[in-house]
Amino acid sequence: MSSEPTGNAQPTGSSGNIEPAVKTELSDNEAPAGKTETGGKIEAAVKSELTGDEAPAVNTEPPGNIEPAAKIEAGETNEATVDTEPAIIIERAPTATAAPPAHLWKSPAKLATGLIVLLSIMLLVGVLNVLACFGSFAALEEAKRGAVSAQDAKSCVESVQTFALLAFFMFGVIGVTFIIWQRRLRNNLDALGVRGALARPWWAIGGWLIPFVCLYKPFTMLQQIFKASDPADVSAEGWKTNKGSALIGWWWALWIFHIMALGFAGAIMNLGSADIEILCGFYLMSAAARIIELIAAVLAIIMVKRLTDRQKKKHAAIVAQGVAAAV
Repeated sequence: MSSEPTGNAQPTGSSGNIEPAVKTELSDNEAPAGKTETGGKIEAAVKSELTGDEAPAVNTEPPGNIEPAAKIEAGETNEATVDTEPAIIIERAPTATAAPPAHLWKSPAKLATGLIVLLSIMLLVGVLNVLACFGSFAALEEAKRGAVSAQDAKSCVESVQTFALLAFFMFGVIGVTFIIWQRRLRNNLDALGVRGALARPWWAIGGWLIPFVCLYKPFTMLQQIFKASDPADVSAEGWKTNKGSALIGWWWALWIFHIMALGFAGAIMNLGSADIEILCGFYLMSAAARIIELIAAVLAIIMVKRLTDRQKKKHAAIVAQGVAAAV
């Protein structure tokens, strides 16, 4: 069997890509051509082994690219085999995911329940304190007219002091619980994906303790929590255009008036604790401060319940949409 090549391989290229074509004619059969193409750049190597003569081989390698070579052998049986080396697969490293929120969402329900119970106890103590103040005032008025003894008037005054100490203790317990509850609400905003110029969580503590700052910071922080906890708005910064709470405004105003009334009562007492007239003025002002405190406590109970329910509803809405930062 003899073979004679009848054509030459002419490489053709377009935009830096080379595609060789080799045609080998045999006397009886033709050997198929092998072609490997990757990314528009082609490398072909054809080797034909004949019984008597060898057809010219064409091997074109673009610089910098190595592709598998195809080796074609044509024998007497006219069978062609193609051996291709396996391609090397380079896997990209997985992209880094965003870090989880600093604080996972935690339900403020239990804190709110405890706070409401404490405020309710404070209401009872406040009512008794108001009654004691009015009783002391009446006893002092009777003592001025000589209708009651000084000893009876003194016992009424001591009852006021007892209730005042109890109210002070309750005030401390409520204050600590309120701060923890307020900080929980603020931390939850991070877990709910709320962003923007929010007050830092530590202001839940510092806002009540720093002089002068305590006159406005707790109010502004609670307003931010109220606006950012709107269940109808699950965006990151849409809370900035939400309306604030009038309830929080009234509660804060009464709280400030309550502090001012207690300050006036203390100033009256400093004028002379032995003077009956001054003592009468002190107990009247103390009774007024306690009444304002009672109203503020009622508003505080409503505020705590509404803010807690509002944030729970927002959390439920975000979870339902599958975009919660923490579950």
